[in-house]
Amino acid sequence: MRIKGFLLVMFVLWLCGCEAPVEAVDPLAVYTQMTGATMEAEIISDGDFLVSEFILRCDYNPNGETVVEVLAPETMAGVQGVLHNGQWVLQYQDMVFNVGALSTQAVSPLACLPLLLEGLRQGWTLEENTETYQDQDCYRVTLDYSDDVLQDVVVTAWLSVDNGTPVGGEIAVEGERILQVVFTSFQFYDILG
Repeated sequence: MRIKGFLLVMFVLWLCGCEAPVEAVDPLAVYTQMTGATMEAEIISDGDFLVSEFILRCDYNPNGETVVEVLAPETMAGVQGVLHNGQWVLQYQDMVFNVGALSTQAVSPLACLPLLLEGLRQGWTLEENTETYQDQDCYRVTLDYSDDVLQDVVVTAWLSVDNGTPVGGEIAVEGERILQVVFTSFQFYDILG
């Protein structure tokens, strides 16, 4: 009887000492529930023989109009890309140019930030881990964002462990990285749910 009582007490003590299982964190949940975001980022475009750098500001609205504005280089400052219902329009001062739907060939620096966020919202997760990026603890997620229009597009993002905002990212097409992103600011509108 003593042994059974002792075992029962030890079992209860063991149960009390156990911590509740830690729930896995879904670093992408905030992106599927957000109403939009504003951000600025440095974009590096890896061309065949030319590397170009841009600074962009983006007002991203997944259910409406997204506006991307070039801040630098100075020769392109003020050019805006407006994305609405899958169609791009370029604007500069009073001029407007309809450039049509996004395609793999059109994955440009101007399209980079909306494409990266759409990948975080709707992409198929290929890899997920934690690592240090830009001296910050981050979740690293790699997602397949291919569809009927965009073929073999892979999005990688480093999301801050502290608040889930993006620190950096990359877009690759057909296995080749074509765009790199370093976020300098990021602010969610609202998070639903």
